[in-house]
Amino acid sequence: MPNLRPLRQFYCDECGKIIESADDGAVEYLYSPGEGAEPTEIWGFRIVHNILASPKDSCSYDEGHYLSVSGESTSSVELNLARYLDHQGVSRLLAILEACRSGVMQFKEKKDFGEFLDVFRRLQIPYYEEARLLLEEDDKITGPLVSDDLKFIVESDSSHSSTRM
Repeated sequence: MPNLRPLRQFYCDECGKIIESADDGAVEYLYSPGEGAEPTEIWGFRIVHNILASPKDSCSYDEGHYLSVSGESTSSVELNLARYLDHQGVSRLLAILEACRSGVMQFKEKKDFGEFLDVFRRLQIPYYEEARLLLEEDDKITGPLVSDDLKFIVESDSSHSSTRM
């Protein structure tokens, strides 16, 4: 596995290839508007290549597919990945949580909150993007994610990889 530039390169959740820069990527999710006073449901948070940088036709969601499968009105939000980095990105991500807290939006299922947190960590915690792929599902860190610990995991794997060749 190649070493990524922390918080500057990411793996695409659709094709698995490296997104070389924030300008080549997007954060996207699906939503279904609530009827009347019902909150908008959100789910499917992920990081993908934007349409211009995609190595295939498109790494983005196919809204038509979700409409035909679910039978409900489904749309997607796709915003430039760079908007979700650094302190301004934290504010944008927290705004989604605030909308959920206030009842304007809600995660469709419990697992969708976990997907959101994973994307949040990938965008904000150095070395998380690579370390998450190295840890087995049972080894996922549930406590505080400290970038020094994650860096150690990534560098340990790199040194083991170079001795295996």
